[in-house]
Amino acid sequence: MFNQQRPSRPFASQPGQLRRSLGFLFGAAIVVGGLMVVDRSPSAEEGEAPQLPECADRPAASRLYTQLRERHVGMRQEELQLQRESEVLDTRRAELVKQLEELRALRVEVDRRLDAWEKKADSARQQRVAHLVAVLAEVPAPSAARILVELEQELAVDVLRSGDKSRAGEILSALPTDKAAVFASALAADVKGR
Repeated sequence: MFNQQRPSRPFASQPGQLRRSLGFLFGAAIVVGGLMVVDRSPSAEEGEAPQLPECADRPAASRLYTQLRERHVGMRQEELQLQRESEVLDTRRAELVKQLEELRALRVEVDRRLDAWEKKADSARQQRVAHLVAVLAEVPAPSAARILVELEQELAVDVLRSGDKSRAGEILSALPTDKAAVFASALAADVKGR
């Protein structure tokens, strides 16, 4: 008796169950239909909540619809906010790329000007060294020694290096001993470096 199986009848195993199941399906259809209305209404795109459809007169369906509507509006507002932030970031990224390109162009221009300035400075220094070599070749060794003492050490060494070696020896012998030792060691280091 207890082992007998009853034939299964969907939606009708208990009285009134079919009616409740159909009511639930009808309520779900109302909610889905309402969501479709929300998606198509212009107010949903603006972030405002659409009005509750007239067909949602049942309290449970009305609450569910209201919750879904509020959630949908909140998500739409978040989506619009993310779109605005994305647009701002894209604009800033484009500005940064433009600034980076400008900085690279500026760096190229600065490098070009520095190279030109260095070449000009080297040329001016070479001309100055050549002029000093010519002047020191014409004056007596003691006068040339006094001129060299007044120059920067590096420039004085370049003048001695560029001029006649025997004339450089005469000028070094006319220099004070401490200066002559400094200039001679700089000239010797230059010879060893080659």
